[in-house]
Amino acid sequence: MNKSTGILILHWRDVDLTRNRLQEILKWNDLDFHIYLIQNESQSDLFAGINDLRLTKINSSENLGYGGGNNLGLKKSIQNNHKYSLLLNPDARISESDLLMLIEEAELQSNLFSISPVLYESTDEKEIKYLGGKNIAQHLNTRITESEILLEPSRDQLIEVFYNIGAAMLICNSALIKVGLFDQDYFFSGEVADICQRARNKGYKCLSHLDVKAYHEIKESKLRSSLYEYYSLRNRFLFIKKHSQYSHTKPKWTKVLLKEFLYSI
Repeated sequence: MNKSTGILILHWRDVDLTRNRLQEILKWNDLDFHIYLIQNESQSDLFAGINDLRLTKINSSENLGYGGGNNLGLKKSIQNNHKYSLLLNPDARISESDLLMLIEEAELQSNLFSISPVLYESTDEKEIKYLGGKNIAQHLNTRITESEILLEPSRDQLIEVFYNIGAAMLICNSALIKVGLFDQDYFFSGEVADICQRARNKGYKCLSHLDVKAYHEIKESKLRSSLYEYYSLRNRFLFIKKHSQYSHTKPKWTKVLLKEFLYSI
């Protein structure tokens, strides 16, 4: 049975970080995989020194954002008949053995859209374990921490989540074909919640595997922080507009917007 995986690496700015992630994955021996390296806003190949039959480089002259950039890789993954697509940020890492565990569980599930590991996310100050995400139309802080469970697990090591964290996320391509690709209007933040909502609308489920680990090391920058703050609020209105069942939450976010506007003044 085909269990091949297209691994998508969306490069942004830090060449050394992306190079290290590529070199790390290309040492794997047990997994049937192919890497799709997407270079957003790049006219030339920034990784000309790395060439492998298991590596395809995709260049975009414009910055398509998280969703648009990953869509380029997802299209290739589907065209090349991979069963799964792994979205993996350059600043995130997962071991080959953990990814194999994730795929093994995916093979046991029916009506699965996506499955993710527990994400050990670290900044300069601390490390927090995140299990997935909650409804972005209802919650300001949407990450599920270790002390929270959104729904009762159907198996001891699995929980169903509103959305998977896109830093490390395995998608079933057969379900993706029916659900559709990321909505590029989000650009940065909210697009994963949107695609998971669309998957649920078609009867698919999104899971987190509590026995599988991935690591995400965030280097904070003023640009990233300001972009996230803007798009995080903007995209909640877009999400509510697209998914009318959450329209009753719009007044809440209007108040938040006004509060932020007054604070900025």
